[in-house]
Amino acid sequence: DYLADDWDYQARAGYIGRVNYNYKGRYMLELLGRYDGSYLYYKDSRFGFFPGASVAWRISDENFFSPLKDVISDLKLRASYGETGSEMGVSAFAYLGGFNFGSGSSVLDGVFVNGIQPRGLPIRNLSWVRNRSSNVGFDISLLDYKLTGSFDLFERRRTGLPAGRYDVKIPLEVGYGLPNENLESDAHRGVEGIITYTDKIGDFEYRIGTNASLSRRKWLYAYKPRFGNSWNVYRNSSEDRWTGITWGYQIIGRFESMEEIANYPINNDGRGNTDQLPGDFKYKDVNNDGIINGMDERPIGYALGAQPYLSYGLNLGVNWKNWSLTTDFAGATMQSYRRNWELKFPFQNNGSAPAYMFEDRWHREDPYNPQSQWVSGTYPAIRQNLRGSHPNYLNNDFWITNVNYFRLKNIELGYTLPKSLSEKIGSSNVRFYVNGTNLFSLDNVKKFEIDPEIASENGLVYPLQKMVLFGMNLTF
Repeated sequence: DYLADDWDYQARAGYIGRVNYNYKGRYMLELLGRYDGSYLYYKDSRFGFFPGASVAWRISDENFFSPLKDVISDLKLRASYGETGSEMGVSAFAYLGGFNFGSGSSVLDGVFVNGIQPRGLPIRNLSWVRNRSSNVGFDISLLDYKLTGSFDLFERRRTGLPAGRYDVKIPLEVGYGLPNENLESDAHRGVEGIITYTDKIGDFEYRIGTNASLSRRKWLYAYKPRFGNSWNVYRNSSEDRWTGITWGYQIIGRFESMEEIANYPINNDGRGNTDQLPGDFKYKDVNNDGIINGMDERPIGYALGAQPYLSYGLNLGVNWKNWSLTTDFAGATMQSYRRNWELKFPFQNNGSAPAYMFEDRWHREDPYNPQSQWVSGTYPAIRQNLRGSHPNYLNNDFWITNVNYFRLKNIELGYTLPKSLSEKIGSSNVRFYVNGTNLFSLDNVKKFEIDPEIASENGLVYPLQKMVLFGMNLTF
């Protein structure tokens, strides 16, 4: 930093070894290991050994497989296991005790005195977080290699995630808690696959490929979780559950009139429904206690702002004589987006709001006549400066959308000049092409005028660019 006189110190060491064995492309084995050390950990737990192994068997080369060769051209079975280490929950020299100089200050008898503060208990029972990755899968080719596929089941399990022991008591006067140890664990589990079909009819060649990947994180073990009742277990427990859940309220309808609000038996807003207007959301009273509150929240979405848990793609390619066409489609689901701020509150920051929020809302037929009829719309009636205090703006399945999209990411049409023409200008190859990127999208958030791949809740990001390029490649 050019504004400060400081320094940094890091030191790591690693030793890596690997052995491969391959017998006639039929039996394959790889053994590997690494011994890593980090300056962050105490001397007794500084180094960790991380082994790995992978095996493969091309079963289609076995004699007993011969009767299937007319259908299955090639089949290879695979499995692998490997470990790596991650540095987490510790900073440099945290294993040292002592004091931090310059923590606070005071003036004593007219003299400025720099303060010191205990560093806390040294972190000496913490070492590497161990990542254990395992995978089983197979590669297959059918119909004389025209149809190929690859499929995998995988898991990355992390053990030794840092956490402190809350159940070992030390006096409050000490001023700090116990240091982190390797206590907790989680896992990412998933499945993925790809299938491709390639064929040729005369001069016409084509390729169709599709792929998909599903992966989620599961919390396996938390250190001695504490819950006071079954509701807390249901609402807050993380053990042996998939992570990335958004909680909120389920909408069961809209108020249609002031008379319905006056006679509604459920306290929908926590204020005897005195804040409700026609068009406001009616929430599901899940526990049937006659009042809408946090006890009625339920899972309504996936993690907000996270990568989709399920993604997939489609690839198409065509070649005919000198012409070529390639397209790449991409899609995803199992992701959630929450409209907030400018996409949720009218007059946010004393500004305006999306036009559709005003055009398609519940409102009086005559805004100057409070006795005129209500006109229905998609959005609730406009209020100013209510923000999160009004029940309309709670986390609910109106503002939170579980996003699905399928879009054309890229398309390219090309034409290659015949050799007889390109050689006249001294070139071995001349190709003209037109390329398009993000030309269209099929999704369920287009009505909000946002891109399905953004995470910004207010939508105030640069819009996704649609591009068309014209070009030429020359090879001399």
